[in-house]
Amino acid sequence: MTAETTQRTSRTWEELHAHIECLVEDECPYDLALEHLGMTHSGLRSALRRHGLPMPAAWKRKSGPLPVRWEALHEDADWLARTGCTIERAAERLGISRDSLITAYRRHGVPLPQVWRVER
Repeated sequence: MTAETTQRTSRTWEELHAHIECLVEDECPYDLALEHLGMTHSGLRSALRRHGLPMPAAWKRKSGPLPVRWEALHEDADWLARTGCTIERAAERLGISRDSLITAYRRHGVPLPQVWRVER
């Protein structure tokens, strides 16, 4: 490995590490963070392990039952709303229609994030 390759790899890792810290700080849900980073779960784990860093506590899987679909959807949708994503883009990224996203919020009695509310 040349000095140039080592420097490029190091810089890339430093950028990735800074990006991970920003995502954790912004409370980005783990699945969306993986998508944003363009990594798989095992790829992220391997990179962190290779550089001697632990998995961020916010992304560690909690023991006990997995969250129901609504809890995961709500967490991801709220994060997307806070980052300025439109409701249409958020629904697309979550793999559902805009109407289904609105219906899910209504069904659970949770108001839509302010940025997604439509004036009537």
